[in-house]
Amino acid sequence: MGCGNITNKSRSRDFLIATALCNTALDNPGKLTSHDITTYLLEYLSTDTLFFHSDEEKDLRVLQEQKWGPVLDWFQNRFGIKQEISLGLEPPPVSLKTREVLARHFLSYDFAALNAFTFGMEALKSPVLMLACVDRYLEPTEAVMLARLEEEYQLVRWGRVPWAHELNQAELTARVAASCLVIQSCVEKHSLSVKNRSEQGS
Repeated sequence: MGCGNITNKSRSRDFLIATALCNTALDNPGKLTSHDITTYLLEYLSTDTLFFHSDEEKDLRVLQEQKWGPVLDWFQNRFGIKQEISLGLEPPPVSLKTREVLARHFLSYDFAALNAFTFGMEALKSPVLMLACVDRYLEPTEAVMLARLEEEYQLVRWGRVPWAHELNQAELTARVAASCLVIQSCVEKHSLSVKNRSEQGS
């Protein structure tokens, strides 16, 4: 099988997932609102993978600081906030300011985009990594590798089942890429709608 076939299959899978996300947003089986999803995202934030650094394995903590540190710096600079990390199992505090800033940011998206954001975030177990993907600070493949950092660290030490881990990584990447595709489409549609209204009013 050639590389072109693999790429085409990957794109096809991304498109199918994106289509399913759009249909879910249209059907809205849970009868959710944008505020419901935003509340869920803010509650999820304190459990973000990037906020938990190892307090037992020094080598792993050094790796987390090296790989996750730049993303956390981007997150804080991007939103003008400060965020603590945890060196244990206790979730770090998330300030009221952080919640307010992120609430405004999330609510700037429409329902379909927020639904897609949730899908990608749950795959990564990290609102921060998903925000970085949406802002194009990270590619989906990079975000997945960062989300799997501790797992990859352990696999290097104890070995892996190549096909199983590669399949899992490909599935996560497809979910994140499809989520970003839906969000980008929603943003472009909103921008075009605003532009059209502006032109009609002038």
